[in-house]
Amino acid sequence: MEIHKAFDLTVRKFKLKATELADASGVAATDISKFRNGKQKLLSDKLQRLVMAMPQTARNYFWLVLTSSESDRHVFSLAIAYNA
Repeated sequence: MEIHKAFDLTVRKFKLKATELADASGVAATDISKFRNGKQKLLSDKLQRLVMAMPQTARNYFWLVLTSSESDRHVFSLAIAYNA
């Protein structure tokens, strides 16, 4: 999966607010929006700050989405829902 799509999916799944991520990471909310929509790339340091600003479970999900298959993501989503 493309990195901006994995990021957007994670933000939506965990109902993260771009403004809160922006405040916590120091990345402008407009840059986050453009990245989520695939209109702008982010330098690795900005992406790292954004991911680190997420809660641990969201970070884990982001990396899972980025590196795994659809069925793996489904199993992880069920585990998250069960533990919530």
